Parts: sequence; structure tokens; C-alpha cells
Amino acid sequence: MKFIRVPAGKRKCDVKYKISQIAKIIGVSSEAVRLYEKKGVLKTEKDEESGYRLFHALDIGTMLRCRSYAQFGLSLSEAASLINDYDLEQSYRALVGQEARMQQEIERQMRCLVRLKELNQLIAGCERDAGVCRMQEHPGILRIDYHHNGVLMKDSESLKQFPQWSALAPLSFISLRIPVESMRDSVQDYYAGLGILEEDAEILGIRDSKNIRRTPKGLAVRTVLKVSSPDPLIGINAFQGVYAYALDHGCVPLEEAYTRMIIVIHRSSDKCVRYYEVFLPVKAKK
Repeated sequence: MKFIRVPAGKRKCDVKYKISQIAKIIGVSSEAVRLYEKKGVLKTEKDEESGYRLFHALDIGTMLRCRSYAQFGLSLSEAASLINDYDLEQSYRALVGQEARMQQEIERQMRCLVRLKELNQLIAGCERDAGVCRMQEHPGILRIDYHHNGVLMKDSESLKQFPQWSALAPLSFISLRIPVESMRDSVQDYYAGLGILEEDAEILGIRDSKNIRRTPKGLAVRTVLKVSSPDPLIGINAFQGVYAYALDHGCVPLEEAYTRMIIVIHRSSDKCVRYYEVFLPVKAKK
């Protein structure tokens, strides 16, 4: 590699690099170097004779530091401020703040990994568990509703919150709730919304409000519901099995059943199949 040498004493560093040279050393494209320059991370000098923009050895360390900041989740503009503008105290405060945000994001990613492993287990058992009821503890859940029997609800608070919860996927998920009375009386009545498990809500900092319904964890009848139809409407008869199972096993169904979406396949054809995990919270008769 050829270097451009400048007469001694004219600049602090004798060795200068052209864009293509410094890009090769760092292992990035020339366009990336120009972007770093544009954002103010690198301060170039112009050779009066050749017209080339020149970089020196310190710029190599600057770019590596900037790439480290990028891995910490900082933007190029934030990295430029750290490198060029901030004093020691400002740099410390900025990086401590980023440390907290990075820790929060890692915890969220770890929680997503837990949910992915859980989803894979649920998918593996979809056919085996479809229509099979059993007693087990159900996870606590927080829910917001957005439509009732297919009609969009007018509750502005729930609709306002929906985009915020939607952005939390996969920790948020489609969830139905079915009042016990509708199962008992075979009346078509259900609500659709988004759900978040209590343990995830705690990590995400979600607190109770008037439009959030909380079902604490406890004993429940659990099954997997298989819906072999592209029709979004689920007939109330599909939920009567868990209700009958609860009565047959000497339990009192509580206020409502709720679902957790597992997976949808063949969505764009008449072979569409949806699988839901269904929980009907119950208490034993005294």
C-alpha cells in the first residue's frame, strides 16, 4: 500500500491515507468512510497538490471507536457527539444511559427467546392436544379488547393503547375472551384483543388501568382449539367442551375463558387452519 507523505513539521502526523486506503485497512467500503466523514466523525484534510481528502492514523482508531459505539446501540450522530463534542462527564452519562437501555433490550430479547421456545413446544403438540382437556395452572394474563363479536369497540383508551401493545409482539399476542354465560347458554358472544402474560408485563413495565383486564394465574381447564376455516368467526360451540369438562370434574367456571393464539397456517387458501390455546379458569367446589 502506498502512503502519501507530507513534509516534516507541516502536520502532526507524516503518514496520510486516501479514502480507499483507510477503507481497506478498516474493512469497510469507501461509501462508509464518506458517511463517517459526513456525520462529522472523521475530520479530513485536503491535499493541495492532488486534491485528495486525506486521513491519518488517528482516524483509524476513531472509526473503530465509532463501530464500538454502534454495537452498543448508538447512532452515528450520537457517536459523533461522543467523539467530538462531549467532555468526560457528558460521555460517562451518555454511556451509562445507553448501558441501561442495552440491558433492558437484552432482557427483552431473552424473554422473546423464552417465548419462542414455548411457541415451538406448543406447535409440536398442536395435533396431539387439539380437543383434549386437562386441569393445570394457567399463566396470569393482562388483556385489552378492540372488538366485540366482530364490531370495533368505541373505547378510545383501548384503541389508543392497541398500537403500543402491538409493538411489543411477540410478547403481546392475539387473545379472545369468552364470557362463561355465553358458553353456558350457547350464546354467540366473545371479545377479541391483545394479551400479555403477567410475567412479561412486569418486565415491560405495564401497569393496571381501567381498560386493562387482568386474570391472575390459577387453576384452569386447558385445551387446544383447532379451527379449520378461513372465517374469522369462531362458533361458541367450540368452547363448550372446556366448560363441560370443568363441570364434570367438580369445578366452578370463573368469569370467562381466554385464548392465546398459537399459529395460523394456509392463511391465503380455503385450507386455513388456526390453533389456539384455551384456558378456562376454575375453582373447586367446596
